[in-house]
Amino acid sequence: MKNAPRGPLSVIGAGGHAVVVISTARLVGFDVVALYDDDPAMWGREVLGVRVSGPPSAPLAHSGGALFVAIGQVEARRRLVESMGHKAVWATLVHPHAYVDAAAVVDEGVLVCVGAVVQPEAHVGAHAIVNTAASVDHHAHVGAFSHVGPGARLNGHARLGTGTLLGSGAVVLPGVCVGEAAVIGAGAVVLGDIGPGIHAAGIPARTLAPDRALSLASSGVSVSSLPSIVQISSSSQQLPEAPLAPGSTSRVYLSPPHLTGEERPFVDRALSATAPTIDQIEAFEAEMAACSGARYAVAVSSGTAALHLALRVVGVGEGDEVAVSSFTFCASVNPIRYQGALPVLLDSDTQSWNMDPNLLADWLARRAEAGRLPRAVMLVHIYGGSADVEAIAGLCERYGVALVEDAAEAVGTMCGGRMVGTFGRVGVYSFNSNKIITATGGGMLVTDDRELARHARKLATQARDAAPYYQHSEIGYNYRLSNVLAGIGRGQLQVLDDRIARRRAIFDAYREALGDLPGVDFMPEAPGARHTRWLTCLTLDAARFGADAAAVRDALNAVNIEARPLWKPMHRQPVFADCEAHVTGVSDRLFADGLCLPSGSNLTDGDRERVIEEVRSCARPA
Repeated sequence: MKNAPRGPLSVIGAGGHAVVVISTARLVGFDVVALYDDDPAMWGREVLGVRVSGPPSAPLAHSGGALFVAIGQVEARRRLVESMGHKAVWATLVHPHAYVDAAAVVDEGVLVCVGAVVQPEAHVGAHAIVNTAASVDHHAHVGAFSHVGPGARLNGHARLGTGTLLGSGAVVLPGVCVGEAAVIGAGAVVLGDIGPGIHAAGIPARTLAPDRALSLASSGVSVSSLPSIVQISSSSQQLPEAPLAPGSTSRVYLSPPHLTGEERPFVDRALSATAPTIDQIEAFEAEMAACSGARYAVAVSSGTAALHLALRVVGVGEGDEVAVSSFTFCASVNPIRYQGALPVLLDSDTQSWNMDPNLLADWLARRAEAGRLPRAVMLVHIYGGSADVEAIAGLCERYGVALVEDAAEAVGTMCGGRMVGTFGRVGVYSFNSNKIITATGGGMLVTDDRELARHARKLATQARDAAPYYQHSEIGYNYRLSNVLAGIGRGQLQVLDDRIARRRAIFDAYREALGDLPGVDFMPEAPGARHTRWLTCLTLDAARFGADAAAVRDALNAVNIEARPLWKPMHRQPVFADCEAHVTGVSDRLFADGLCLPSGSNLTDGDRERVIEEVRSCARPA
């Protein structure tokens, strides 16, 4: 990440965006000494105590210090930066309460706002904006001068071209590309590639009529005013079950969102409110608590936010140890680091692919003997499968260690007749756009502890104290789920059983069609558990099958079928290379040999047969 040395900073642009820039600059140690704007009416005025000195050409004559352009409008920001040539030294501003992974690249002139997340191997181009609570996932690319709006989500390997606007709360699915100077409306869900200069909105995102797009572009209207989730349509979401025509190469996605129109009544209620309300949030919380069997639920902006809050409310702090599954996505481990705590990475067992309870038992016994038990255990349930949660919960109870369950991938997964996520002090679910049900984003914290729920809800809403004025006694976050997205979640929750049944049927069809091939093994279902089969996962023994998992994945992608490797273990990630790890080789083998196949509940029979045919064509048994 390129940062100019701390010191004097001159800011160009004195509008609303400048307030955020100046505040962030001061928090990271800059002394904002001058402010410039091309509006003569602003000259002589002050913004956060900084006087507007004159037009933007003035900073060229300054000596020393860095510059930053505080202009939200993409094209205006680009023109101004380019007009200043190579004479300027540009600052990069990352809010102290944002997270930018050490393995991410953030170029000069970028603003990363409070609550935003930039994950490993992501790249944020020069003079881009990653706004409040937005996320840029692993290997994603944000083009120079682009703007990722508040709460927007750019999923793994997705790309925004130069000068693109991604509206508030919009979601770009994994691997999807949005072209240069495109505009994506607030709340949109982008399922497929969007070309350069296109204006699109809705769920799924659809290209706007040329006259509407032209009028928006010419007026410079904010992206937040574009049509958004009100575009939900039952007819647009139902996919035919008939096989595709021979030779079709339309994209088959791993796990796209499946909206049907059942969400519309709840969204309409949220949109028709005449005063600020959280009625859909409260109803979603009550319904999710009833569904999971937990007493309390707190709806938040993402599963990652829920995990962060979970660690806060169980008391994880600076220097504490937290045992966590190594075979997982980085979002399970990152919040431990947010708290300044130390992840201890434990390998998987072969029966569930989740945390090995024997490894945990041995490690806890040694820690107890040394008098340094961890603060918590973060147990992850991956791919819709249950860990041996009863054994691990018993260990945590024996040693008095808080159990936090990351069930982000396991909404609806059962173990011993209970939904996973309800065995520990706190559990977490995700409603990201690729999950089994979706609010197009969002997460839920569940617990049986009333005080933990109260504290989590307070922290998620900036930790405002109970007072008639704004008073804050602890640091909080802007993590609350929006009322509109909660409405989508309510509609989705009604069809959870149908979604589980469909995904399990897809898994069964894959197993029946591919299970006879040498070297093919599917993810096991742990004893006493009922998996949702969020993703169909398998391993390939290359010597017996005749091709390794990487070759099969490449063959699928070559015919426009999305497939992915299994998680790369956290003990193999550069960002966690310094962590204590206890490994047996199970997760390393799963990563080397594993493959995820398209598993969406809206996967057509024809698309499923395409996948099966391609996988079978790769087999070259000896």
